[in-house]
Amino acid sequence: MLISPGRMIARRRVGTRVRLGDVVGAVLIGVVGSGGCRDSGPTHVVELAVLAVPNRSTVEPILQEYERRTGITIRVVYEPNAGRATTLARQSATDDNARFDVLWVDEPGLALRLKYDGILGSFRPVSSQGIPERFKDVDGHWTGFAARLRVLVYHRNRVAPDDVPRSVLDLADPRWKGQIAIADPCVGPVVLHFAALYGELGDAAADEFVRGLKTNEIRFLGTDRAVLDAIAGGQIAVGLTNSDVVSTAVEAEEPIAMRLPDVNGMGVLMIPSVIALASRAPHPAEGKRLIEYLVSPDAEQRLAVSVGAHMPLHPGVGSPRAFPALGSFKVMPIDYARTASRIQRVRGRLNALMGPVHRSSRDAGEPDGCWEPG
Repeated sequence: MLISPGRMIARRRVGTRVRLGDVVGAVLIGVVGSGGCRDSGPTHVVELAVLAVPNRSTVEPILQEYERRTGITIRVVYEPNAGRATTLARQSATDDNARFDVLWVDEPGLALRLKYDGILGSFRPVSSQGIPERFKDVDGHWTGFAARLRVLVYHRNRVAPDDVPRSVLDLADPRWKGQIAIADPCVGPVVLHFAALYGELGDAAADEFVRGLKTNEIRFLGTDRAVLDAIAGGQIAVGLTNSDVVSTAVEAEEPIAMRLPDVNGMGVLMIPSVIALASRAPHPAEGKRLIEYLVSPDAEQRLAVSVGAHMPLHPGVGSPRAFPALGSFKVMPIDYARTASRIQRVRGRLNALMGPVHRSSRDAGEPDGCWEPG
């Protein structure tokens, strides 16, 4: 399903301090003092943390709106590294000075790791009742909302619409040799996508696909934004990336367009944002209040029209104008917990099939190849 650039809506960029698509591993959010609600008395002092959010420019406006509604002042600290994000979360289990209330994660894989580490508490927000159960943890440890899509993006002047791959698997076609790229294949949404493909195709067929990518000399770039930049700059023709970075690139009139892949086959992979209450939350009531707001239809609508153009999971909430409505295209029907449990094994297979891969997103001293962050 091709998405025309004309469907994108221009938006004013509010509070943007980093480019959409740059890696954001963790965001620590804390209320540094008592705040008075506009129409009521002072609130409690609250410490909040949000890990691996989609992007700072997505987080800030929605939290600023929460501040406006509640009178609570929020302090925000961002952590761009997934390994350090995990370390920060684990520190909260033993260090009273490192505790927080809420975690906002950009994909279920990290949330599930933290759940098994005992870092996430159980809370089922009432405002999430309309969200399908497959986007929620079976034990109530996290709730999915405001999803991104994994999409194919291409250079409009190098690839004719009829020639755009219709499936992710088409990237292994020899015609695309030397012309394709993805972000770091071993962390975040990309490795979750590989894990979903292994679940859908089985090991033998998925291994064959990965070998095809290697034969096609696929480029592994640091971030999804780097994939967009390489396409817009004419260095490659086609890439696989997240829908939020594409929406901003088209809005900026860059020479790219996108296609929803596999709409007539295995379906488009949706990667929900995830919100969770920390098991040692010092202020659980206030943390639950924030979660109730973020997973509500109202907040999902705000995120849909934000710079990130996130797909709402509540039925009846308007989709971003850049995308067709949820329900009008096939979604990959995965079990997120089972898919995430496959990640470590899939990392091993990617290492074995592709060999060590250097990626510019790594910090100095971090190894090449697929590795377990944290």
